[in-house]
Amino acid sequence: MQKRTLFPAALALSAALWLAAGCTPPPPPANPAPPANPGAQSGLPGAPGARATSEMADTTPVRDAVTAAIKQRPAAFPKGTTVESVTVQGGVATLDFSPEFSQLANMGDSTESAAQRQLRAALAKFPAIEKMHVTVKGKPFDSQVTDWTTPFPVRDIPIEGGSDGNGGAPAGAGQRSQGGGG
Repeated sequence: MQKRTLFPAALALSAALWLAAGCTPPPPPANPAPPANPGAQSGLPGAPGARATSEMADTTPVRDAVTAAIKQRPAAFPKGTTVESVTVQGGVATLDFSPEFSQLANMGDSTESAAQRQLRAALAKFPAIEKMHVTVKGKPFDSQVTDWTTPFPVRDIPIEGGSDGNGGAPAGAGQRSQGGGG
């Protein structure tokens, strides 16, 4: 009677071993080919294999992120401000705004700083973007508080030795000199 119960068990065990032996994955290739995914070089967050590139062909996601940042914190931007265009080249995002953005220069330094933080946070999501430059209708945006004409980092730059109370950014980063030299 025991022979009858052992045979099916032995058969099941043999079948399981036979299946397991044939289910091993093939070894990886010696020289893996680069990804065939076109989104892999887009620099977009969440893209498979995303990595920083020097140029972004499709800046629609960047434009959408900046537009969302303006809508998210409307008090930080002059009413009616819109994004006219976005280009990304050499890691620098150039944001061109509608003429309404110029009114930011008259809204106070805390509002201007809030607008800058919003824009930096929106751009920091994109690995291909390291710095931002702001223009209004293609011309440099001029402010008495912040130097928007020179591209500045979208991510904080850590300074050795801990917190400096400046969010990790170099002292005076993005700030106009208040000196009276001339």
